[in-house]
Amino acid sequence: MSHRTAPAPADPGFGAAAPGSLRAEGLGYRLPPPGR
Repeated sequence: MSHRTAPAPADPGFGAAAPGSLRAEGLGYRLPPPGR
């Protein structure tokens, strides 16, 4: 629940900057990492 509140505004920014990156996962993102 809290993860969605923080990454919500940074969803498009992070997704384009670091898709599937360790940083996105650390923030609590739920996007499918292309490297995994």
